[in-house]
Amino acid sequence: MLQVWICIIFALTSLGVARAETPAACIEDRQALLALEYGAFDQDPKLGWRSVADRPECRLEAADLLR
Repeated sequence: MLQVWICIIFALTSLGVARAETPAACIEDRQALLALEYGAFDQDPKLGWRSVADRPECRLEAADLLR
């Protein structure tokens, strides 16, 4: 029974490592995003920085866009 738990833990850990090694493409075209009109960049939830910030794994990239 202990071996089964060890295998399960190892499998879950391996999946987490594989996911961490393949980063999500948070921003497809950074220059196009930064070239948006101010209102679209700041307020539009589908076009601007908010579209990036909606994904938890991309919040650092969203903060960088705002910077």
